[in-house]
Amino acid sequence: MTFTYKPGDDYASFGAGTIPFHTKLTDFPASFTVSFDVKSLSCANLNGKTLLSLYSNNNYYSSDTHSLQLQFNDQGKLYFYNMINGAVSFGGEETGNVKSIDTGLTSHDLQSDKWIKFCIVSDLSAHTLSIYVNGSMAGSITNWNPKHPALTGAQFGQAFGKVHTMSGTIKINNVNFYNDAVPPGSLFADMPLMPEFSKMFHSRSDILRNKYIASLQKIQQKYVKKQDFATVTLIQNIVKSPDSPVKEEKLPREVLRLATAYTIQKEQLGEQIKQAYLKTILQQQAQYAQKKQFDKIAEIQKIIKTIEQTYPSELFMKTDKK
Repeated sequence: MTFTYKPGDDYASFGAGTIPFHTKLTDFPASFTVSFDVKSLSCANLNGKTLLSLYSNNNYYSSDTHSLQLQFNDQGKLYFYNMINGAVSFGGEETGNVKSIDTGLTSHDLQSDKWIKFCIVSDLSAHTLSIYVNGSMAGSITNWNPKHPALTGAQFGQAFGKVHTMSGTIKINNVNFYNDAVPPGSLFADMPLMPEFSKMFHSRSDILRNKYIASLQKIQQKYVKKQDFATVTLIQNIVKSPDSPVKEEKLPREVLRLATAYTIQKEQLGEQIKQAYLKTILQQQAQYAQKKQFDKIAEIQKIIKTIEQTYPSELFMKTDKK
């Protein structure tokens, strides 16, 4: 079962108007997944404010104690909180090995005009609560075993009990609820020819990434010789996490240019492979049409729509083998 906000709710006004939320969910009694995209956040004083709240036991009008929350801390960093107040967590009891997960994002990231994809997965069979950002796992809470695991409501822009409320605007898209644990990538694993194209995507991405790292290390040596160890450290941080956004204003222009070029090339590569995959699937559709296999045509049309609407990094994401 999936739930998507009706047209018109994809641009949410916080504080001044209707805040998008859905209460009395009944189809999520155990494991669940919530995914959504956001961008262009405009809100005064984000510190301590909640981006998303998920709750159990229909306690929207009582308190925010039992809700899971994506909330900004006092430094503007976005955390996914299991235990927002005291020791009681989602489900009405203490559970999980930690109280929060650092998403690695800040208010500045969400204020940009680039979509950021979130995916929250409550997996009762694995006893984990995980959050993914742009297809990559930001963190996972283990020993996850809530007494009342049912998801019964969700809300953007404030916590339940009408607290931690934002006042501003944000663009929200692709909001989906699943009554199972479906981490990013697993939704596409069974699509035709996915293993071949996924392998191609990751192989070529690895080559491009290695070239980028080699270029960074070459520039880094220049600053080693200059004994500019502050810059050496900044470049080394990029080398350790080459696919993370580069935010350092103190970086040399040549490094920033290189990082920008890598980002553009990476996006172009992903789009090229996605279009090649789409072309192959369209050829299959034509073959089904020629053979008048109408049941297959309907199935493959759904696959085509999924390909067109999904980012390459998510479409071809590596999945963990269980």
